Amino acid sequence: MGGLDDCASPPLKRLKRMPSSSEIHIEGTSSTSPARESGTAISMARAHLTVDGRGDGNEDLNVGPTRLIRRSELVRVIIQALQSLGYKKTASLLETESGIPLQSQLVTNFRQQILDGQWDDAIASIQLLLQDPQSCNLAAALILQQKFLEHLKRHETMDALRTLRLEISPLKVEEERLHELATCLICPSRIDSLLSGGKKKNAGVNSRESLLQELQQLFLPSIMIPERRLENLIEQALIVQKKTCIYHNSVDQPLSLFSDHKCGKDQIPSQTLQVILIKMFCSCLLQSSLIILSVRIIMQ
Repeated sequence: MGGLDDCASPPLKRLKRMPSSSEIHIEGTSSTSPARESGTAISMARAHLTVDGRGDGNEDLNVGPTRLIRRSELVRVIIQALQSLGYKKTASLLETESGIPLQSQLVTNFRQQILDGQWDDAIASIQLLLQDPQSCNLAAALILQQKFLEHLKRHETMDALRTLRLEISPLKVEEERLHELATCLICPSRIDSLLSGGKKKNAGVNSRESLLQELQQLFLPSIMIPERRLENLIEQALIVQKKTCIYHNSVDQPLSLFSDHKCGKDQIPSQTLQVILIKMFCSCLLQSSLIILSVRIIMQ
């Protein structure tokens, strides 16, 4: 009476399973940590980078007589060739019609960041484009080296020193290379020889283009197509045709793209056009080692 026994508790209800933190989703918010969000963003960007290079899916079909050529790759190198030849509108139209972009928007932005000297943005893009940490550090070192040298070229010594001490040194660059850069602070004449490997003499857009070519070697060809790829492929094919031509006997003969190169037997010299006779007269003196040699060339 009035005790605990009189207050019988209701039967226990079955507990509902609480969703885990990974299952919780609030519209407009995220339950993941900043580090996880960053990793997810990088993964999504890399996935987007791959998808952008594929288009609508139809181009994955192989083309050519033996079906060895991927349609998507062929379209991309054609677009690149059109751009290099100056037909930018035609290249843009081909991208639109085929649904296959030459490169992802991320790569396009990265190239423009390098050309515009937006070094911090370019280094941030590197983390999305390269998966190998060692390649990321190497690319960042090349970009910061360009930044350092351009500061010196504009006589911004303090900015250059901060770049060297606070940005380049933590990347564990080779000590010899670090010392070489440091010498530019007291010997400005070395700046031009170091800009982009000494390929260009002036700081600015030209040396930045050389930097892009150097950075391109760190990327997968599917992400950033090597320069003039279609032209190189055609030249390789022509060189192979010339080497496999049994009767090839001409150095200056132009090779056509409209037919396979093949020299006929009639191009091999078969008639005597000039006879050259060489007569040699030799006399030796008995009392000395002197030898007199006379040569006469008779053209017939």
